[in-house]
Amino acid sequence: MLKNNIIRPKKTYITSVLKYSSFKNDNSIKTCGNKQSIQELGQPTYWTHPHLFYTPNPANFNKQVTPGISKQEFAQRRFNYVTNLTNYQMLYFSNKLSSSQKSAFGQMPLNQWVKNGFDLSTIDHNFIAVIPSSMTSFMAPDVPHIFKQNSDFMYMTGFNEPESVLVISRTGTDRTSFKTALFVKEKNPKKELWDGPCTGPENIEKLCGIEYAYPIQDFKQYIFSLVKESSINKKISLWRYPTEHVVKQESGPNVFNECVESALDCFVQECDSNRLIDMDAQESLDGSAAASYFNTSRYFVQLCRVNKSQNELELMKKACDISSEAFINSMKVSHPFINEHLIYSKFDFDCKIRGASYLGYIPVIAGGSRATTLHYIRNNQIIKNGELVLMDAGCQFNEYVSDITRTWPVNGKFTKEQKELYQACLNVQKHCIDNCAPGISIQKLYYMMMRKLGDELSQLGLIDRVEHESYVRPSEPETNPIAFNYLRKLTNFCAHDVGHYLGLDVHDCPEVSKHNDLEPNTVITIEPGIYIRPDDESVPLKYRGIGIRIEDDIVITDNGCEVLSNKCPKEVDELERILNSQ
Repeated sequence: MLKNNIIRPKKTYITSVLKYSSFKNDNSIKTCGNKQSIQELGQPTYWTHPHLFYTPNPANFNKQVTPGISKQEFAQRRFNYVTNLTNYQMLYFSNKLSSSQKSAFGQMPLNQWVKNGFDLSTIDHNFIAVIPSSMTSFMAPDVPHIFKQNSDFMYMTGFNEPESVLVISRTGTDRTSFKTALFVKEKNPKKELWDGPCTGPENIEKLCGIEYAYPIQDFKQYIFSLVKESSINKKISLWRYPTEHVVKQESGPNVFNECVESALDCFVQECDSNRLIDMDAQESLDGSAAASYFNTSRYFVQLCRVNKSQNELELMKKACDISSEAFINSMKVSHPFINEHLIYSKFDFDCKIRGASYLGYIPVIAGGSRATTLHYIRNNQIIKNGELVLMDAGCQFNEYVSDITRTWPVNGKFTKEQKELYQACLNVQKHCIDNCAPGISIQKLYYMMMRKLGDELSQLGLIDRVEHESYVRPSEPETNPIAFNYLRKLTNFCAHDVGHYLGLDVHDCPEVSKHNDLEPNTVITIEPGIYIRPDDESVPLKYRGIGIRIEDDIVITDNGCEVLSNKCPKEVDELERILNSQ
């Protein structure tokens, strides 16, 4: 007879989790006879999921909106957002600056404007900024995809339900004051029977700390009311979200809410054009089409998002630690003739049992020559003996994403040619990481990467050394642009960038330029690669069909940087030791 092997949780563990909750004083706990009924909302809360909201400081437990992020931090984000928007708006509408001066100010960090002579007495309009949530998307009739919130909306609210809208406005004369309103679905018992509980407007203040919350159908009436209450002697700027661009051009989350967009169109048409300025219809600050995105509500969110708080960095470090452990375990199960999908499944499993919500993106598990396809995500082929496997993967932990890439031999031993290319790629990555510090930009790091890549490849004889030295001179700064003809040759070996911003999304903050100087608490990836197609006859046969990428997550510090993914091994001897320790 089989024993009952159900593991019963120890009382000490239950106590350690629940001691952080003030259930006795919490209005979410309703008495039903002799039992307590916990009010479920549309997302995890500290009173329904205390195991997700653990904090070393018990006093902070009941202050969190999402795990690790407090109501106070969300409020500070909204304050920072308004500061960015109003400063830019004052610059945009200033009638005391010439076009050249506007362009000059536009290239400066916002906190430098006043120091460089920007006049705070210039035109200062009131504003209405609209930021929508994601909509539910479906993979089949009545079968939804896992919901992924619009990261800009999540960053500003912490609210994780679809069909919602955030409106931030200023209608008075005090430039430091603003009003935040959230529009959400009403509670509906019939729908909740199928889809589970939703939060409803009545619970928003308790959950998110946002005072004004209304049913989504009141959105149109509300934005018209803002015009009526606005000071008559001030114009109002409307900052809309670039929904069409996000959905169609970026292939981003579905943020198009037909009712909201229709209400905004009606609002623009019916309001007095002498009072309301639709920023979507205005020219950009410098007249370029690319900069027109500055005139959306989204741009100012991403200016805030790019610099992380200490709480965000702790969540990202945890995401990297989880992914690093999962990488090591994925290496350990590797062997010749393994299916890529098994490695995928192992990584997914190991992330989730360590607390990850789900993977941050569809991983790349590319064996052999498939690693030369940059976004190979079929992950269903057999990896042969003697081949490398390139795995680009990361988890999402409490909304924040890690993004790591490692390459290793499935049989546990690099060949001479594999080791040469791998070490060359690792040398490039280490060089770039060593130069990550405040004041350098991702674009400058890209030039640095390509120069170092050319140096390494020329030492292996894959690029002519004399040609390399004619284009890349030691006397030049490493961050200088490279001659186009030589850069094009190098892109045959590495066609992608050196990295990208990282945070709530794997490709975070796309509206923040990679030409901007990096600041402390900005997180980026550093991911050089070497890819040699199987049919590339310009290189020796022994190197063909090899694809290598090494990627780490980096936070910029006051004096340099820190590697958040430092627990994931990448040295040749480390990898071979792990691979042969099974």
